[in-house]
Amino acid sequence: MLRFIHAADLHLDQSFQNIQAVNEQIFQDIKYASRDSFNHLIDLAINETVDFVVFAGDIYNGDHASLEAQFLFRQGMDRLNDHNIQAFVIYGNHDFIADPSHRVTLPENVYEFPTEITTIDFTSQQGDRVKLTGFSYPSRWLEDNYAKEYPSRDLDADYHIGLLHGQISTGYEGNRYAPFTLSDLKIKNYDYWALGHIHQQQVVTDHPLAVYPGSIQGHSFKESGSKGVALVTLSPASPAQVEFVETSDWQFVNVDHQLPQVDNLDALRDAIERNMHQELMRAREGGVNRLVRLTFHSDGDSESLYWWLNYADQLLDQLQWSLSNQVDQSQSRAYLVDLDLEITPDAKWASSQLFGESLQMQLNEFQNPSYFDDQLQALLTHADWQRYMAPLVNHDQFMDDVISKAESLIVANQANYDQEKRGLN
Repeated sequence: MLRFIHAADLHLDQSFQNIQAVNEQIFQDIKYASRDSFNHLIDLAINETVDFVVFAGDIYNGDHASLEAQFLFRQGMDRLNDHNIQAFVIYGNHDFIADPSHRVTLPENVYEFPTEITTIDFTSQQGDRVKLTGFSYPSRWLEDNYAKEYPSRDLDADYHIGLLHGQISTGYEGNRYAPFTLSDLKIKNYDYWALGHIHQQQVVTDHPLAVYPGSIQGHSFKESGSKGVALVTLSPASPAQVEFVETSDWQFVNVDHQLPQVDNLDALRDAIERNMHQELMRAREGGVNRLVRLTFHSDGDSESLYWWLNYADQLLDQLQWSLSNQVDQSQSRAYLVDLDLEITPDAKWASSQLFGESLQMQLNEFQNPSYFDDQLQALLTHADWQRYMAPLVNHDQFMDDVISKAESLIVANQANYDQEKRGLN
């Protein structure tokens, strides 16, 4: 039987600048979260007496890794070495080695895969013969399908494991991260594929077992939920088993609730505080700190929208301050990082007289991609947009988001107008 830990996407030197911009106190509490999660990973490997640890790329957040992150990783490898635990490392699109002279030498228990597809041997203390195949990125982007070039399973080995930092091919151009298909993995007949690059936990296929363990620490609300590693067990007598083990002390959490009827400031504050109290209880029950984005959904009620638009941002500031000064720091905490409001699509049209026939026609025109692009030509053709944003943005989703935001702003302005007429403003 073979037991090992599969980790990926550590991004040890990635900062939490987005949190620092929101609240300095929260940032001070979370700034060492990646370090702590990594140390929990090493503790887990030692406590579980695993045969080895696999790191499937992006240990660091950039090709010029910080010395702090490099020394942290080396210290972890030294701890594994003290317990006779091997480590196998591939580097990904973020931490490809542009210049080896800028990297700290790792201890002898660590094998770093070169940029060529390479197969190495490992024999466990129980005598299991293992083959591991992988490669490290030579540059930031790899559009070729490297998985096809992996050798087939070595029949003389008890187990054959593939390490691959990449993404499942979408069939379109622009797949820059060693794209592969499930058939590419299956045809090799490996016992396990240790994947990296996707930051959410995911079992890609059961036969063979191919897994993304996700990142060890979320850095934004796009990386919400539990973060950690995969504890893998391979046995000739039973199917491969994988257990996801949380190593992070901090979770980003997206929470959705219906906005109740709000007719005064206290009612709005109560709605927010009541939901944050629930998150605090969940944090203490789960033993993991929670960074919360609280999104309320509204049916377009103008009075509730009025109180939200005028006081939600101020309440966010006040509640961030009070929650960041929670009395009992020994227990898990819940911090309110962001407040958001979404108005249901049908209500957008029903709640505002401003959505007259001419305005509806104009908004409908924006649904035409050619018209949309023409109206936003100055933005979409700007050199900075083309260089930094265009490769990352799904154009159809961007168009939908812009139109939806425009509709919400119109409804919001109508809500203020309605309350002015009622004398509340």
